[in-house]
Amino acid sequence: MATLRNQTAFNKLANWMSQQDVQISLITSPVQIYYLTGFWCEPHERLIALVVEQTADPWLLVPVLEADKAAAFGLRLVHYQDSESPIARMCEQFQHIAQLRSVAIEKEIVTVFRFEALQQELHADQTVPVKFLALDQFLAEVRAVKSADEVAKMKHACQLTDQILEKFCSYFRIGMTERHLVKWIEERAFAFGATGMSFSTMVLSGESSSLPHGVPSDRPTCAGQFLLLDFGIIYEGYCSDITRTFVVGSANDEQKKLYEAVRLANETALQTIRPGVAASEVDRAARSILEAAGYGPYFTHRLGHGLGIDIHEFPSIHAQNPFVLVPGVTFTVEPGAYVPEVGGVRIEDDVVVTDDGVLTLTSFPKSLIELPG
Repeated sequence: MATLRNQTAFNKLANWMSQQDVQISLITSPVQIYYLTGFWCEPHERLIALVVEQTADPWLLVPVLEADKAAAFGLRLVHYQDSESPIARMCEQFQHIAQLRSVAIEKEIVTVFRFEALQQELHADQTVPVKFLALDQFLAEVRAVKSADEVAKMKHACQLTDQILEKFCSYFRIGMTERHLVKWIEERAFAFGATGMSFSTMVLSGESSSLPHGVPSDRPTCAGQFLLLDFGIIYEGYCSDITRTFVVGSANDEQKKLYEAVRLANETALQTIRPGVAASEVDRAARSILEAAGYGPYFTHRLGHGLGIDIHEFPSIHAQNPFVLVPGVTFTVEPGAYVPEVGGVRIEDDVVVTDDGVLTLTSFPKSLIELPG
């Protein structure tokens, strides 16, 4: 049998399939396939699938042009030409199953077109329709709990972001544009060993900093304004995600007040995190600080999100999520307040839940830094 990248996850999937009476699981997300097998492929419009059966070893469906690369992972391969239907090619392999009753799929990933093709192929020779179950939540919860190796990779990714911020503080000069600073950050990231950026880098100054998902422009940075940096890097397949907010030149009293409220919200949330605490409680701890300071209406998003191979993973850290934290869960803590007349402040850290509390993976200082020009 093949050596699998994540045997523990496969074992959990096999147990889940047995409990749910699922005969076949079809995993078609490239990220999920990478997580389980180590095989990474960007299929573009083509279909790839990891097929897990109750009564047989897992196998891969791939386009023929990916077959050589996929062969290195030791799984049985079924490949198809561009002129063939990948769904039909895959379903041919299920003829040994006398009565196919249930198939689990990633309902958030499978397109309607492919789902209808799958239904047509599977129902062609059967009198009883196949029942389709959702794999999404199960896989999300499995991936949420990181191994020691995964945490180590994320910690290194966070160390690289910390180093970039340290260099940034000495490099920055008033008048540099947002886009120039984006380019500088990304050049440093690759120079430090990143294999990619976790998402589109954000550098936002002045009134643009009050837009949580603002887009960098050619506007020059000016004295007396907030400067918000939000970026992350990918290291050995795992993401970091950090936000720090600076003041260009000297901060005024209102800027100091806003910054301190967000900093205290971040610290309060971190102090709340431990096994057994609900995600909702962590969000509310931070939100209560901003509400008490008068900034409640300006905190317009959730406190954080899961982090790992994807930049946004399970769990979502918001005030209505009852998910209970367990050791190994990794996520962001990023309270913010966005006041149009003043600017926006967000302070974001990456954390992992430990056996008795929390470990913060990002370490760049959170005290207010005034950048000289």
